[in-house]
Amino acid sequence: MNFNDETHLADGKLLLPIYNIPKGRQNLVRDGAYFTYDAGYFNSPSTTTGTFDVPASQYLPGYVKAGFELPQIKPLAPRLPEDINNTDILIPLANSTPRANLDRMEAFLIWFSLYRKLFALILILNCAGLLAVTQKRFGYAKHNTFTFALGNLLVSILSRNEFGLRILYWLTVRTLFWTPVRIRNLVTALFVNLGGVHSGCATAGLLWTCYAAYMAFRSHIYPRAILSFAILTPIALSISIAVALPYVRHAHHNIFEKFHRFVGWLGLAYLWILVVLLQTYDPAQHRYRPSNVKWATKQEFWMTLFISAMIVSPWLTLQKIPVKVSAPSSKIAFLSFPGGCYTGLLGRLSRSPWLEWHAFGIISEGPLAFTHHMLVVAQGDWTRALISDPPSHIWTRGLKFAGLPYLAEMYDRGVIVATGAGIGVTLSVYLQTKGHFHLIWIGSDMDNTYGPDIMALLRKAVKGDRMTLVDTKKIGRPDTVQLIDNVYRKINAQVVFITSNPKGTELMVNGCRERGMTAFGPLFDS
Repeated sequence: MNFNDETHLADGKLLLPIYNIPKGRQNLVRDGAYFTYDAGYFNSPSTTTGTFDVPASQYLPGYVKAGFELPQIKPLAPRLPEDINNTDILIPLANSTPRANLDRMEAFLIWFSLYRKLFALILILNCAGLLAVTQKRFGYAKHNTFTFALGNLLVSILSRNEFGLRILYWLTVRTLFWTPVRIRNLVTALFVNLGGVHSGCATAGLLWTCYAAYMAFRSHIYPRAILSFAILTPIALSISIAVALPYVRHAHHNIFEKFHRFVGWLGLAYLWILVVLLQTYDPAQHRYRPSNVKWATKQEFWMTLFISAMIVSPWLTLQKIPVKVSAPSSKIAFLSFPGGCYTGLLGRLSRSPWLEWHAFGIISEGPLAFTHHMLVVAQGDWTRALISDPPSHIWTRGLKFAGLPYLAEMYDRGVIVATGAGIGVTLSVYLQTKGHFHLIWIGSDMDNTYGPDIMALLRKAVKGDRMTLVDTKKIGRPDTVQLIDNVYRKINAQVVFITSNPKGTELMVNGCRERGMTAFGPLFDS
């Protein structure tokens, strides 16, 4: 690394284009927008990669001559000012060097996540069962094809049911906190990737339903009414699954939400009609005999009933509640509601409850608190309208669902990473739990963007030595994975929870895992 430009020197000292250097660590002298060299540390004026530690044998005390060559050495980093951040964690700046391309096997292993493994496993097992039926080696399934379809649909909906999952999360954190960390990490991974079970069982249920319809037509013993609904049911399921594909869901979210909900309900109605017709029809006498059906002994009836109960139950908690909306900036809406909530929960909001819902993390000091809050980024039309046309009341579901931060109670030590408004998802962990989780919050101009309410809650919840705030407007983009690694090793963390945008979450989770850290983040294609 060469310094041949005399403009880099002032009074025999090297100018450092970097700020927020902590006091008492590098013994630097501030000179306008720069720092001057006065110890064994320097920053290259031609890059923004951070500060560097120069061994005593490789620098001249007090000055650097023009043309003096220094070797490539280990980067250090600045910290935030002590009034904001009292931790001694160094903040490495982002390296502009592009990452080397992964080979095909590495790329495949990253792509073939646990979500896809669960999806593939479920689909393979069900396809094997279907193949065995066609080869006349699975007699029970041959005579109960529709039962297998309903069983898969039941598991699919159960893996998304907010009542069931809330109970499962609660039992998990209260019974597995004592188990080895590997067990807890495995359970956390399964919770994060439950979408693979949801989509895998839904697809398998569609396959079994199609095969049941095929067998009904082939048998030539059922009337047109049964055959009609045997076709309509898988058609409705197919549409509901098709609009849930990642491309459709992300590019046309409103279409996904409406079709997935209303066509799904239509499919449930078809399912009920089909079950009732099949159970009441007597093929031997070619007529319906509803009075002879013993519904309590029919597994298809009970499965359909449970499916219906799981779909309907969250809607029974629908309520319209008062809301206070404040806008600390044009980018953020801060919502306040009456009543408190447990840690790690998310809530759904809507102005048109039959058409669209939006989920946000809940900030609360506990279930007995007078209020809870949500932090909303004004990105789409719906969220921007919260600022331009704030409502006095809004629809919500009384049942709040558990998210990834809920599982923080299982761990003793960990790192929570939030970017931007992701702080709203994680802040309750610090307001309510006793575990030692170090918070890394990365954002731009936090005080002005997020306002005094969030900053007051933050300072109340998180002690200085458990928090690293990175204001990108002041110090630039950090090397996030290296920063997480620094904190992870320092506190001997057991886990890393990440809340960011889809791309950022994926990059950070994969980067942490490459370095041997156990990291989790929400899946956006599940």
